[in-house]
Order: sequence, then structure tokens, then C-alpha cells
Amino acid sequence: MEYFLLCSIWALWCFLHSFLITTRTTTWFKKHLKDRFTFYRISYNIFSILTVIPLLLWQEAIPGPVILKLSPFLLIFKYIVLILSVAIIAGSFLSFDVPEFAGIKQITDRKKKEDGRGTHEKDKKIKDEGGETRDDGRKTMDEEKSQTEQTPVISKHGFYALVRHPMYLGGAIYFTASMMNASLARVLGYFILTIYMIIGTVREDRRLTRELGDAYRNYQKEVPMFIPKVTGKED
Repeated sequence: MEYFLLCSIWALWCFLHSFLITTRTTTWFKKHLKDRFTFYRISYNIFSILTVIPLLLWQEAIPGPVILKLSPFLLIFKYIVLILSVAIIAGSFLSFDVPEFAGIKQITDRKKKEDGRGTHEKDKKIKDEGGETRDDGRKTMDEEKSQTEQTPVISKHGFYALVRHPMYLGGAIYFTASMMNASLARVLGYFILTIYMIIGTVREDRRLTRELGDAYRNYQKEVPMFIPKVTGKED
């Protein structure tokens, strides 16, 4: 019964973690929260951390037999794989905006926007000595941002040049390796998380295709989704 409850709560956590960040959900929150939506991303991250920690602690506290026992040599290999998976996850962060991922940039950008709102009219229209007005010709931050957003930029550096979703790949490898020489509760929990990583990869790929269009379709043709290409030397 305890294992069933553990699996059910893990499945619920995975569902909420995915549902709360879908385009439809975030659009709904953006419509109703309005300016307060700025804090949505950081609130989502805090919620995810605060809910996953007690779940992990409970999982570790459940007594049970050790599944898939490894020899000392294979146990060393397991830890090497774990280190490599963490390196993949950490390396993935180097290719995108970490403050934006954490939700910090949204807050700082809002503060900058609020600080500049009071002087916006003064910067846009400058009176000369004759009492006439002239446009200073400078673009506002919103205008520059809208022009930048017209052309989506896809990162193809680092691990993103090998696979389209290196963070999900690193997570799947980590959870799969963690199931070796582990308790039954840990095996069940990490098995669900591994499946979640695979499903999350497919869903994320579809979302990016809808949002970025042809730019992302070209990226799909160049870089595999989950498993790096192994190419031999051409003659």
C-alpha cells in the first residue's frame, strides 16, 4: 500500500510539474494575474522544490529490499555515470539564460520597466529652447524587444549541438543509474521520473515546434532529439 501511495504521489507531482508550465496554463495565469505574472516562473520553481524535497525524503525513509545489486566494480561505474549525467545537466545551463530560467530576470526586467516608465515621456519628447518639440529618435526597450522576438534564436552551442534536450537526457541517465543497487522505493520513484523525462522531451519538442516554427524544424533536421548521432569518418 505504501509503494502504491508513493507511486501515485510521484505521478501527481510529475503531472503538476508539467501542467503548470504548459502554454495553455501559463496563458490562463497571465490573463488573470496580469502584472503579477512576472512572479509566476520563480513561484513555479519554488513550488517544485518545496514539494519534491519531502517526497524524496519520504522515499528514502521507506524500508525495503535492495533491487538490482551491483558488484563493487559496477558500483564504481554507476557513480561515474551519475557524475557524467550531472555534468550534462550542468553543462546545459551554460547555453541559455539561467536568471530567466530561475524566474529572476522577469522580476528585474519588470523593475527596470517600472523605473523607466516615469521618464518615458520625457525621453520620447524633448523640448528645445524655442519651445518646439522633437523626437529624440531612440527606441524604447519594448520596441527593441519586439523586434528581437520576431526572429527566434535557437542555441546550438555545447550539448545543444549534440541533442535538442540535453537536460532531459542528463536527468533520464541520472534517474536510470540511480535505480541500480537501490531500494524498491527508490527504483519505483526514479522509474517514474525517468518516464517523465522521456515524455517531457516529446512534449517540449512539440511545444517548441509550435512556437518557433520553421527555425525549430530546421534545428530538428540538424540535431537529434535525445540520442546523439554516432557518425563514422567519411572516406
